[in-house]
Amino acid sequence: MNPIAKLTFLTSFLCLSILPNSHAQPMSEGLKAYASEDFTLAHAIFDYRFKTSSKQAALMLGVMYINGDGVPADPQTGYAYLLIADEWGDHRAQQYLDPWRDTVDDDVMSRTQQRAAALKQEVRVVLYGDDTAITSPYNVKDERHIRKRVKEPSIRFPPSELGKITTFIMSYLIHPDGTTSANFYEGFYSKAFVSAVERGIRNWRFDESDGPDARTVSFGFTSNMSDIGAERFNQLLDHYFSPAILGNEIAQTSLVIMNDSLRTNQMAYEFLLDERLNEQPAEPFYADHEAQTGYPALKRSRLSHPVPDKFPRFFVTRVNRDTTFSHWHDELDDSDEEQQAFIETIPEIMDDIQKRMRSRRFTDGDYVVSLDRTKDELHFKKPMYHSTWADQNYWRLQAATNGDSFQQLTYALSRPITSPWAQYFIEQGNGRVMAHRGIYLVRHGADDTTIAQGMSYLRRAEALGDEMAIEALAILEKP
Repeated sequence: MNPIAKLTFLTSFLCLSILPNSHAQPMSEGLKAYASEDFTLAHAIFDYRFKTSSKQAALMLGVMYINGDGVPADPQTGYAYLLIADEWGDHRAQQYLDPWRDTVDDDVMSRTQQRAAALKQEVRVVLYGDDTAITSPYNVKDERHIRKRVKEPSIRFPPSELGKITTFIMSYLIHPDGTTSANFYEGFYSKAFVSAVERGIRNWRFDESDGPDARTVSFGFTSNMSDIGAERFNQLLDHYFSPAILGNEIAQTSLVIMNDSLRTNQMAYEFLLDERLNEQPAEPFYADHEAQTGYPALKRSRLSHPVPDKFPRFFVTRVNRDTTFSHWHDELDDSDEEQQAFIETIPEIMDDIQKRMRSRRFTDGDYVVSLDRTKDELHFKKPMYHSTWADQNYWRLQAATNGDSFQQLTYALSRPITSPWAQYFIEQGNGRVMAHRGIYLVRHGADDTTIAQGMSYLRRAEALGDEMAIEALAILEKP
């Protein structure tokens, strides 16, 4: 049997309630069905999740067709799925694709690639890279007035030793007079947090307008972790990471929540930087987190050469109290006149930076230098690197593709026109997403046809009982 089929983590997944429509269940249920050799159910779920762009589902379908697990053995289709999984970023597929490539000729490779292209045509929720945007089919105004809050009192929440304890999105209606109503919540929260938010939102006021507006806001609450809290945090990361890599959307959403807590305590990085997690690391990237220790700044007025406001970030290296320029954070084009000026400025200010960094408050190593235009000074911070596996946006997208409705809805409500998740929810009869799209089209439509489309969405949402649509139509149809 193919070694993929022997994955040992499959029996450790958390349970979800069974959905009425078996094939629309999340990946966690498919993985459990596969582990228990209920291949018919597993295939149905993986096939559905493949159509929502799940790279883990593509991998598992590849395994099933190669092994003949519940389906007629079809190596060409199996390796086609593995090609797609690898293309979408599940690089576990490479260890099976590499030996296969060494044994097949160009004709077999070409036919398998054609099969992969045909399979991708079946995908219903098409994602491009890490984004979820599609071209809008509606005629909306290029310049849209975004209503501003004219009264925004703060919202206070109870502290928590473990840092992040809740995260949710809230959808609400802004009336023409600037007041709000029709609150809707989705996510992970306690009644205490929701009550605090509702009290705060009632006191918000937006600028007045000639019609209703829909808005979505995300809430996540984090407090500083104690040492015990940070230790527990790392234990939870250890618990969730392996299931997340395999496609468990519950574990992936847990990492979305927990990764946002990283900035609260330096100790929280310890586990994510563990080499065990980076056997197939993505290209590392720089992360500038608030948790990092600050170092003495350098006032711009004390520099011996003027530094322009748009001066980009760059790296320096300190060794035995000597500091040298390393590289730019983002590559510069020396053929561009402005960027060439940046390059020429570095030698002029390195002596000033060298003097500042001779302070014993600095230790040897790399530093990123950035210009804070608000305080008019250069800041120094030690960079941190980690793979995209440590990024909450990476896990958010994975959880959405694998069936987590909270993450899907986050995308859909924030971009009701251009998100394929919005269309996905509307096809499934979600009244709140219909209401958001309808209000957007009525408010920003550039012609009568587009506005009529918006009203149609609102009436469909009203028929489904959505409070936002009911209130919006009452305002719009008021004589």
